[in-house]
Amino acid sequence: MNKFKIMLGAVIVCALSACSTPPSETVVKPRGGELSSRTLKPGECGLFVWNKQTRKFILFSQSGQSAVIVKEDEELSLSATRLGESDLYAQIPSQSLVDIEGVTYELSLRKGQDINEGLSYKDGSLQYKDSKNWQRVVPVFGLSFCQPEL
Repeated sequence: MNKFKIMLGAVIVCALSACSTPPSETVVKPRGGELSSRTLKPGECGLFVWNKQTRKFILFSQSGQSAVIVKEDEELSLSATRLGESDLYAQIPSQSLVDIEGVTYELSLRKGQDINEGLSYKDGSLQYKDSKNWQRVVPVFGLSFCQPEL
């Protein structure tokens, strides 16, 4: 149980730091295979997803409208093609997304638990085909989080 509390605390800290980056910072090329920080305005919500093995921030989505992913050290914009049900914070923990080249990404986050201003997803997967047409299944965890109103 203590291990989970420590991991949950790390996820919250990561999400809060990702949410509080000044909007003037724009990073096109991800550093170290990780997405650049994302900013949420007061009252906005987002879905943050990390690779469970590397603990790197790899996918960001807002209300199923659009998403950004890091794949093979490249930051790609994604469009939703299928949306599951939204969670309490209007985020979509299970959805299908597609990139400009037609590659489909299947995100499935499970086991959501309430936290302050959001939900923590301790288990999930992200499936897609890589540039060599191999099916990849990445174990992930995530956070559906809302930036508090001022």
